[in-house]
Amino acid sequence: MDGVEITRVDEEGVEEEVEEVLKETGLTVASYNFGVGLLSSDEGERVHAWEEFKKGIERAKALGARSVMLFPGPLGQGDPDEERRRLIEACRKCSEYASKEGIQLTMENVGSPKGIQVHGRAEHMSEIVEGVNSPNFGLAFDTGNFVMAGEDPVEAIGKLVPFVVHVHLKDVVRNCGRCKEVAVGEGIVDFRAIFRELKSHGYESFLSLECSAPGDRTAKERMVELSVRNVKGMLATE
Repeated sequence: MDGVEITRVDEEGVEEEVEEVLKETGLTVASYNFGVGLLSSDEGERVHAWEEFKKGIERAKALGARSVMLFPGPLGQGDPDEERRRLIEACRKCSEYASKEGIQLTMENVGSPKGIQVHGRAEHMSEIVEGVNSPNFGLAFDTGNFVMAGEDPVEAIGKLVPFVVHVHLKDVVRNCGRCKEVAVGEGIVDFRAIFRELKSHGYESFLSLECSAPGDRTAKERMVELSVRNVKGMLATE
């Protein structure tokens, strides 16, 4: 493992603790992730969100992050197409600022019920990346979220691979019409096909494991260990 993703560090003293752990382990911050309310209908909230975004970029730089994955919100407040239009405008502004600070900006396809209609499907992500139209803005491709959005991630990567700058490896199984996360390689996502597509387009950035196991820490660690073993096995034979 070469890197780690970190989600929002803003509690007093936590940033210093994270920096110390990074020094001890030698890990790189592959992505610093946070959300801000840039899509709020309230102008005052949008102004506050913009200041929070700039603070987030500063934290990313302090941690030596290569990129920032942005979660714009709130979603599900109105017409999805209109929200997507405002999202594009917000990401264009954020990308321009991040570029000046030397930070790559990314956004992932989401699997939440409210988010799916705005930026959950392949056509949405293509529209967003093309609309932002910045070399500093790209897609964080989440394999499992496409399944949650009712799409085949293999078909999605075929359409979106030119835009992909970061990858989340998430696997799921379907249970009574709902998706349940499992260790990578133990579910229904065809990772070998995805890896082949990424390789054919020269992808050389991070493959980030996203493992969310119910239960205690031991269960989570087992899920991560199995995921790492499965991914290494698949990559070794591709």
